[in-house]
This record gives sequence, C-alpha cells and structure tokens, in this order.
Amino acid sequence: MLVTDNFNRCGEEDGVLTAECGVSVGQLLRTCKQRGLSGLEFLTGIPAKVGGLTFMNAGTKDGHVGDVIESVTFLHGGKIQTYTAKECCFAYKDTVFQRMPCVILSVRFRLKQSTPDEVAENIARTAQKRINLPKGKSMGCVFKNPENGPSAGKLIEESGCKGWRMGGATVSPLHANFIVNENNATSKDFHVLIERIKRRVYERTGVVLHEEIRYIE
Repeated sequence: MLVTDNFNRCGEEDGVLTAECGVSVGQLLRTCKQRGLSGLEFLTGIPAKVGGLTFMNAGTKDGHVGDVIESVTFLHGGKIQTYTAKECCFAYKDTVFQRMPCVILSVRFRLKQSTPDEVAENIARTAQKRINLPKGKSMGCVFKNPENGPSAGKLIEESGCKGWRMGGATVSPLHANFIVNENNATSKDFHVLIERIKRRVYERTGVVLHEEIRYIE
C-alpha cells in the first residue's frame, strides 16, 4: 500500500491551484476559501485526497474534477511525466490512469477568481445539500449510475436491497448506493454484499451494475 500523507503541499499562483496527491478535500477547499478561488466547491463532503479524486475523476451531478484540471503530473515507468487534461481522457468516473501502472504526484487546477466569502457560501450550500447522505464509515457511492434509466441507488432500492447486511457491512437505509461499515466489517463482507446486490439487481431489472470503487489486491 502506498501512503501519500506527506505529499500534502498546496499553493496557488495566478489562479492556478497546485496540489500534491496527499492533499485532502478539506485542505483543498480551505485553500480555495483563503485564496477566493471557485470551482471545487462541489467536492464538499467527499472523503478523498487529490490523487484518488483525479484517478477516479470524482464528482457529483454538479461537476467532476476533470472539468477544472489543467494538468496532472505522475510517475510512470520510473519517469515523471505530465499530461494535459485532454491527455488524461477524463470521462464519467474514468481516466487514462486507471489503465496504466502509475502514481499521481500532483494536479494543477484552473479555477475562477472569486472572494473568500462567496466560496465559503458555496461550500456551506453544498454541505447543506449533502446533509442527508449516510453518516459513518463508507466508501461513498459503490456503483456507477447506468448511462440510461434510473440511478444505481434507485435500482438497488427497487430491488429490495436496502438494509441488507453481511457481517458488519450494511446497505444504508438512507441511500441504497452506500454500504456502511457499522461493526468492523471486513473487505470480504463488502465484497460478498456487493456481489449479492449486483445479482439481485440483474435478476429484478436486467441491469448489470458496475462498481465505482476500486479493489486493491
């Protein structure tokens, strides 16, 4: 496992915010608020760091990080390289980095100049919109939304999976696309529960769900 906690530098110059891979969403937004930079407020409440955000092109219905990324610097084959946003091939929960053995080192974000007060208001507004999402330990949304039709959460709920349990893992009764670790759940608990959900949804709807989360072996 790669620990990136010490890659935590974050700074701004001429409207471009550069953040190392270990910078958390909280730190990223605090810097944006201090500098009056707008464009990343939609990340409020997402438990992630810059490296993971970029790798997954994380986001919500309000936007994805790829929309505001200027370039990404990464380590590949023993060499440090930099890709432009176009070269990163950002798509829905997908990037070129998912198909190559590499380590994202830092990211440059092209943001809009605003004011600290306005950015703070945007962050507070986004936090309020997310207030009803499940609390506690989770991986966020487990499955990608299908390209057409109902969301993954809706399909899981309509298939009767809300409240399902496996060991310490539980399908949240608040949002069916969240699996919450309520009692020291193991990775096996999550994996078995995910496979059960996928099987049930397919049996009931004919839709094959695909995980948004990534497995580390």
